[in-house]
Amino acid sequence: MRVPALPNPPPFTNQEDAAIAEGIKERRGALGLLPVDLVLLRSPPVAAGWSGLLKSVRGQTSLPASISETAICRVAALNQAWGEYEPHVPLLKKAKPAGWQDIIEHMRKPAGTVPSSTIDKKHAAVLTYADAVTSIKVDDATFGNLREAGFTDREIVEITAVASAYNCVCRFVKIFKAIPNQRPEPAFVSHLDEMAKPYVMNGVALVTGAASGIGRAVAKTFVEEGVTRLILADLNDEGLEETAEQLTAMGDGIIVQAVKTDTSNQESIQNMVDQGVARFGAIHYCVNCAGISTPVRTRSTDLDVECWDRVVNINLRGVWLCMRSQIEQMLKQPADLTMRTGVEPQRGAIVNIASIAGIYSASKHGVIGLSKVDAASYGKEGIRVNTVCPVIKASQAKGAKFLELNDTTAIPRIGRPEEIAQVCVFLSSTRASYVTGEEVIVDGGMVKLLLT
Repeated sequence: MRVPALPNPPPFTNQEDAAIAEGIKERRGALGLLPVDLVLLRSPPVAAGWSGLLKSVRGQTSLPASISETAICRVAALNQAWGEYEPHVPLLKKAKPAGWQDIIEHMRKPAGTVPSSTIDKKHAAVLTYADAVTSIKVDDATFGNLREAGFTDREIVEITAVASAYNCVCRFVKIFKAIPNQRPEPAFVSHLDEMAKPYVMNGVALVTGAASGIGRAVAKTFVEEGVTRLILADLNDEGLEETAEQLTAMGDGIIVQAVKTDTSNQESIQNMVDQGVARFGAIHYCVNCAGISTPVRTRSTDLDVECWDRVVNINLRGVWLCMRSQIEQMLKQPADLTMRTGVEPQRGAIVNIASIAGIYSASKHGVIGLSKVDAASYGKEGIRVNTVCPVIKASQAKGAKFLELNDTTAIPRIGRPEEIAQVCVFLSSTRASYVTGEEVIVDGGMVKLLLT
């Protein structure tokens, strides 16, 4: 221990101090004074206050045991205070809340992970709230979840007290190493478990072109990987509303800000960013999917100037306008995206959809170049920029064209939007913390370019 524990029993000569030690011992029952108590008793008044607080939050609240133990276990797991976590898991199991196996399974997941739909509303709200209290980022929506779950004002105060008190406990024992022989992680966590965890994505995601296709798939994938706050943008407001409904149906606590946006218009784009920041306070992950295309094999001599201008205006100028507003916002934010590898936190990540197919690709090659320039310019500011290049997706290939395209890929089928979305979300995540300025081609191993 960093501060030596007192002998047991403590050799107090002062009657008041001795009475404090005896009171703590009595509260512990058969366990007697624990190592953490013997460290705290270096300051008897602090030990007395500490013991009184824990006596209240453990045994004198109106909360069911399953609610208290859910909050305690989640806080301990997030703090990686396994010496606190392991004694409380049996108490949670003993309380047997509905879906208790899924509640315990959730404990190993990163902060911000949306609880499984198999967990009842009250325990799911407590899990989400414990995450927020531990990170000291309790937004109105998370707080409101407790009320929506049916907790009274008294219960909300008590849940907050339990989560706050055990954050204090966990941090104290970790700082002072006051629980001997702590394992670095609980027995159930293996290397494969760690690799199987969802991406640590606690930030706010913005997706343009979210009304359908790749954009909708990206938004869904963000939610699957733990993001609960999303800004969706598209000119198609009906499709946008449909995407928002699908996302909120994926689990409790998912908040969507849908903004009708014309990505060829500077004011519309700035409004998109402003509305998102007004709702969530920041933007961390941006995937710019909005764009229009020409027929795959349209030749330059067959393309009129009006069509060319429209494609370039939306696909290149629009992406530049989006990135400019997004980067300006990220530069205003603290670098608070924690990296799994322990390197410096980052401000955010931007992924742009580009292409290597069709006359359309001329505008998208511009996007690749623009992304590389911004990646080089803002890397020192903690902002990464990459591009994903899908050649074609299933919705663009029909009939005979489908069979023709199959012949050009090593994997003999057309890619799905979800497969492109997985790459976009990976590049946005902390697992890609050292990837920037790259173009990632998602084409099923195409063996000859569609331009020929």
